[in-house]
Amino acid sequence: MLLALFIVVAAACDDAAPAPEPTIEQPPTTVATTLPPATTPPPPPVTTTVAPPSEHRIGVRSGADGAEFFDRLTGETWIARGFNHWRWELRGGYLMDQTFRAGAFNHLDEAKADLAAMADYGYNAVRIWFAACFDGAVGCFSEGDASVRREYLANVADYLWTARELGIQVMFTVDDLVGDRYTSGMNRHPEFEGYNRHDLTAGGIEDQVRFWEDVVGGLIDAGAPLDVIWAYELRNEQFFEANRAPFGVVDEVTTANGETYDLTDPAEVKRMLDEGQAHWARTLASTIKALDPTALVTVGFFASGQGPRVFGPPDQRLVDPRPILEVGEIDFIDFREYPGFMPGGWDTVWANSLLGDAVDVPIVMGEFGAFYSAYDTIEEAITAQTDWLAKACAEGFDGYLGWVWDNLDTYDETWDAVGNDGAIAAALSPAALPDPCDAPPPATGNLAYAKPTTASLWEESDEFVAPPSNAVDGSEGTWWTAPDAGPQWIEIDLVDPAAIDRIRLHTDLGADTPLRVVVELLAEDRSVVATHEFTTKTSTSSLTLEHTFNAPPTEVRFVRMTTYRDAWIIWHEIEVYGHQ
Repeated sequence: MLLALFIVVAAACDDAAPAPEPTIEQPPTTVATTLPPATTPPPPPVTTTVAPPSEHRIGVRSGADGAEFFDRLTGETWIARGFNHWRWELRGGYLMDQTFRAGAFNHLDEAKADLAAMADYGYNAVRIWFAACFDGAVGCFSEGDASVRREYLANVADYLWTARELGIQVMFTVDDLVGDRYTSGMNRHPEFEGYNRHDLTAGGIEDQVRFWEDVVGGLIDAGAPLDVIWAYELRNEQFFEANRAPFGVVDEVTTANGETYDLTDPAEVKRMLDEGQAHWARTLASTIKALDPTALVTVGFFASGQGPRVFGPPDQRLVDPRPILEVGEIDFIDFREYPGFMPGGWDTVWANSLLGDAVDVPIVMGEFGAFYSAYDTIEEAITAQTDWLAKACAEGFDGYLGWVWDNLDTYDETWDAVGNDGAIAAALSPAALPDPCDAPPPATGNLAYAKPTTASLWEESDEFVAPPSNAVDGSEGTWWTAPDAGPQWIEIDLVDPAAIDRIRLHTDLGADTPLRVVVELLAEDRSVVATHEFTTKTSTSSLTLEHTFNAPPTEVRFVRMTTYRDAWIIWHEIEVYGHQ
């Protein structure tokens, strides 16, 4: 989920509270001390040597099933399980992270309390934005053309010491960079725009090199415990933008790697993007590892959408992680996608990830969560997430970070971990879900969830697929479509005979058309056990039909629903409640 974050206010910063005493000795800094004058010649200056950064605790090695994370201290395989962590606020209409701000503006104490709560549930990883509090705002990352604030770095170090004490590994991620120090280079290239300017221009890469030198070098100078940093993420979500310059503006460009490309030739465009992305990643990862040799470096990606490289209009983000897999300095891939929206569910998401053959590096799911628009109840949200984890786990994923720990009432799109008395935090915890590959039974009691389905007809083309399985995937963000007038039917096999208490149907047909729906409950021999008929007039708003049986029919194996309508048939979700 790409966050658009901008400068809000300009002001000075206050001093932050001193970092707590570390539990182990911090790396010494270089100090040159000359003895006071004496009657005899003084000895040469006494100079301490800068100690190398602490070896990072989490590394990558070859395992039985491909590359895997391991704990250097114990030698055991390590699986990341945790959440994305933010303490964001709306300031002047814009979201800003308050975690590390200098002075009285940060939420550092609350953030450390969050880490303690995560540890209590057994989580071992967290992902957080390093510099989402931008240049010019009071107490934020940097100011003007100056480097990162010392107070800001001290707060980051404080956060890391707390995480270390609690056994939680930290991934730092970033989106945009702002301020003269980190944008002056890319501004030399007006022939590029957006993230094309960030990642394809020499000046843009110079800016990012400067940023990572300031971040990593600053943390070393601040005495931060680098061994608790799981990874540095070069970009929250890497992509290029097909609808921004140089595309459509010039026919030929020279990029940061010194190569010149003909933009009128699709093959040359692909080569430019692939080689440009690899050059960007290799340069920045090498910059980090020159300062912090055992650090892990990653890049974030989302599924590429409807095609192998590019979303359909108006979303023109070009996504392809495959060039990164060839960059030896990139240690693992952070792939993310959310259940409940992609037609075809997880299978389509994974096919569009372009990562199916990625066995040489670990893959983690850096974001996943449940949107309110797709899941009406906390039970549905939990079912969707545990099922999503199981499917990712079956593909060999090496870690999972939920979205989001606490939305703090500033983000109202997804169910968070701590809301509803911590229902999601508890359900995804290692104690409740020791094996993420083994999805528990649906928390909703919906007997139709993920059961076998068939239908009279469904939409299927190169651009879009709406199979009957979409009607029982738990999400109101997907749907089964029969692209013809009724009558059209869909049938659900409950697998095991059941007593049915209630049925619930959800659609958004988008037209004022008379609608008749006949629901038949069938026994194993396909004899009719019970029926119910809905008759209504639809509207452009969503429509939910629900019926509770006074005397629950028993021994029901199949639920068959026939829709009569003089237009296309669309059902978002069919829910069947009872007991087997």
